[in-house]
Amino acid sequence: MTDYNESEVRRYLQSYQRATRNIESLIAEKERIESQVYSITASTGGEGGGGNSAVGDKMAEGVARLCDISDRIPEEIAEWERARAEVRRVINRVGQANDIWGQCLHYRYIDGKGAVNTAHDMGYSESNERYIHRNALRCAWRYM
Repeated sequence: MTDYNESEVRRYLQSYQRATRNIESLIAEKERIESQVYSITASTGGEGGGGNSAVGDKMAEGVARLCDISDRIPEEIAEWERARAEVRRVINRVGQANDIWGQCLHYRYIDGKGAVNTAHDMGYSESNERYIHRNALRCAWRYM
């Protein structure tokens, strides 16, 4: 195992929130694409562009591209969900080693709370929360 690197641990744990934002963005993109596909296919009435075959071909090609993009999005979402699951696994392992450390990491990285809110929610002073957080990060390093 390499030497402890606090910034690397933080970056790793922060990837949970990054993955969450990416998942939300991909879901919104998929919904937007599907809405476009439905509006395009509804406006053509299934006639391929109203009799003009060049327009119909272009519309069909555009719809096919949109569908292809829409079909790939669930794969990307699954990758981000795996990344989130891995971070959760590490935080859960820390929690098994020490409940308070696991709770601190959960508040900070799963819930996305700052140090002040985490200290308040845990019933600790900010300096105590920072001490707990540093110990929790060292523990997380072992499970990464």
